[in-house]
Amino acid sequence: MTKQATQMNHPYELFAYQVGQDMKSLIARIEALETQPHGETKPATTQPATTSGQISVLALQTVVPSAINYPEDEAKLASGNYVVDTDHSDLIIQVGKQYAGWEINGVKVNEEGWLKLSNSNYQQGVVVDLTLKSPVNATSVLYNRVKAVDLNHFASVTDFTYKFENNTLSELKLHGVLENGKAVSRYLNQESDFLQVTEHYSNGSYEGIADSTYPYEGNKLFFSQNGEKPSEDYHIPEEVDYIELTISHNGFSKTITLHNETPKIKGVVLAQITELSIEQNQSDGRIEVIKLKGTNAHGQPEERYLEYGRDKLKVTAFEENTNGQTSEFVTIDTKAGIGNDEATELMAEVDEYDPNRIANPPRGRGFGIDEKKIRLEITTKEGFELSKEVENFKWAEQHQ
Repeated sequence: MTKQATQMNHPYELFAYQVGQDMKSLIARIEALETQPHGETKPATTQPATTSGQISVLALQTVVPSAINYPEDEAKLASGNYVVDTDHSDLIIQVGKQYAGWEINGVKVNEEGWLKLSNSNYQQGVVVDLTLKSPVNATSVLYNRVKAVDLNHFASVTDFTYKFENNTLSELKLHGVLENGKAVSRYLNQESDFLQVTEHYSNGSYEGIADSTYPYEGNKLFFSQNGEKPSEDYHIPEEVDYIELTISHNGFSKTITLHNETPKIKGVVLAQITELSIEQNQSDGRIEVIKLKGTNAHGQPEERYLEYGRDKLKVTAFEENTNGQTSEFVTIDTKAGIGNDEATELMAEVDEYDPNRIANPPRGRGFGIDEKKIRLEITTKEGFELSKEVENFKWAEQHQ
């Protein structure tokens, strides 16, 4: 205590003197901080630890610098097989050797006085406070972490390709850019890609046969094993009309529809046609029914109606009035969409839900007053081409 202080006998005088000394010290410290140039960082300093009972407390504060790479990782990055792991980093803070062995947030300062916070993911410029006590400005180094490039993960997908020939689907590949910037192509991977494949049938029903999220047996036909092409290709069954396939990966999604190039012919199938049978009502000449007669693939006799939606039918009417004027015009052409309603007069309707069942037989067709004859041109579902003219044997009687 100074001489001046010892001469102060009154307690209030001594208290006022001590407060004045503390204020001078505080003002001097503030002025020192204000005169420090902007952006200049003072060397790391450590303040004496405070003590609470037997527990010493040290407060730290540091500003996260720009990240650098560990020297031993430079060669890995240069190889192209590694990239910077932006989700993980190590923040290393220089605390001081005198604090070696101290534990902060479960991490100890090493013998060199460094504190390493792994998986910190701190960003440059962030102020890190580890306590709320008088902070120590500490020097720190932020090291990037590296990770192996995932060859199944595309940073961006550029295309999805496949090969489809003779109802066989193969060579399903994704094309894109890896995290290291390399453009690559690969077969589909069940762990990395989303895939769904659905088979659709003519009666409107459908069935899933492959799904990356479900252990379908059919998955092996679409997904690679160890990066190799699947050992088997997918063949569209003859009873399937078409398939829908959806592929997705990291924001990319595409759906394709592939139709059966040789769908199974449904209903009665004639391997050979021996007769185009036409039955007419003898009283008015009305066409009652048209049937195709022949044999099936086993050589057995078969016959069937013309089937709307499967066979193609064109009907041309030839007219002649009492004055001898003639004309001709197409009344039905299922291929061109002409007279579709009238087509079921000569063609049977197939059951929507049972493709092998006839729902409605032909209604029959009568001749117009001036129709002298009609010409039928037929393309069957089996691929046969047929043509026949049908006379209105009542025309002469009606035009006497």
